[in-house]
Amino acid sequence: MKLFAAHDSRLAILERKVGLFALAGLGALLLVFVIVAIEQGMFASTTRLRFQTNDVGMIHEGMEVRLRGFKVGKLLGISLKDDGAVEVQFFVDNKYLLHIRHGAKVRLVEQGLLGDGVLEIVPGPKDQPGLVVNELLPFERQFGMGELAHELVERLKPILDNVQVTTKSLNE
Repeated sequence: MKLFAAHDSRLAILERKVGLFALAGLGALLLVFVIVAIEQGMFASTTRLRFQTNDVGMIHEGMEVRLRGFKVGKLLGISLKDDGAVEVQFFVDNKYLLHIRHGAKVRLVEQGLLGDGVLEIVPGPKDQPGLVVNELLPFERQFGMGELAHELVERLKPILDNVQVTTKSLNE
């Protein structure tokens, strides 16, 4: 290369331009990586919390954790304990942690007709102290569309039986 550069100065300029282009490309790639990391919350200060349940139906890693409709965290992992209970770990951004107190509970809420689940934190009373790292919160499931339909059928069965008996007696 140096042999040609001594005869042609355009090659030396071209070499610098290619080097600057490669450096700019690496800088842009690094910038995109940092922006994605910030959006994913990799640099956010978080606190790990957990809850236990009997089964993991509709609970999966990466689920959103919400507080009053705001996304405040994400589900990290699910593990099966020796006693058969399922332990679920999630994190909450520290800037929202002051709204979550002792007495708070975690609820699995179905959104829409397709039944996509979200973990909703129901905050505890304001006079209670704040939560600590790795604290165990109580968990409850909110009825989904399937459970509500089943409950409605169970409640309507006696009414339909009474209507059937009444119409039968009227016919006689």
